[in-house]
Amino acid sequence: MTTGLGLLRAFLRRDWVNETSYRGMVLIELFGVIGGLVMFYSIGKLVGGEPAALRRYGGDYFAFALVGLAVSGYFSVALIAFSNRLRQAQSTGTLEAMFVTATPPTTVLILSGAWDFLLATARFLAFISIGVLALGVRFDPNLLALAPLAILSLLSFTALGLLAAALILVAKRGDSLALLVNLVANVFGGVVFPVTLLPGWVRPFAYLVPLSYALDGLRRAALVGAGPRAVAGSLLGLGVATAVLAPAAWLAVRW
Repeated sequence: MTTGLGLLRAFLRRDWVNETSYRGMVLIELFGVIGGLVMFYSIGKLVGGEPAALRRYGGDYFAFALVGLAVSGYFSVALIAFSNRLRQAQSTGTLEAMFVTATPPTTVLILSGAWDFLLATARFLAFISIGVLALGVRFDPNLLALAPLAILSLLSFTALGLLAAALILVAKRGDSLALLVNLVANVFGGVVFPVTLLPGWVRPFAYLVPLSYALDGLRRAALVGAGPRAVAGSLLGLGVATAVLAPAAWLAVRW
């Protein structure tokens, strides 16, 4: 039976061959990253000063938006990658072939998103590198807080994506719902503005979105050096989300 590492290499090799068949992919990705950063850098200049809503994150709007864009990229990939890969396999007629192999279907589903997470990591590094080296963003990271925040964020994001994939396996549709959830989460998660600026009557919905806890904690830990105790609320929110979503996703996919 093929080992887990061998399966991972096989999925990555398949998606590498497919993606590199489109010329200019790397340039398109790079221009997308640079374009987004330049736009929000300019907005940061327009905002100026240190708005009260940003003081807990260091006061710099561009640094605030940079972390939001970088982290939300992982959220979007986690939510959509598995369902997109399933839709591709369904449309090309390879889904049944993969699921009748000796590899458990759950493993096939999880590894099918490996390439997308690799691309998300490359985008993340590009966002941070360009922000620091070219646009002057300064970080004051606290690794003791960043490590558990990053792990819990990734686990909760991935669980949501697997739930969306399970819906597609049963209903043969659901990718549109995943896109809608991604859009709503980016608004209520506070990707480009603090959730405290939301109208009071909709603000409670932000606390139902794991992305809001992830961004609040990661911004404070990365930009102002907040330690584990200072981001305990974010850690608790992500911990609860992971404890609920991870078992639900696992059971849904197996079912």
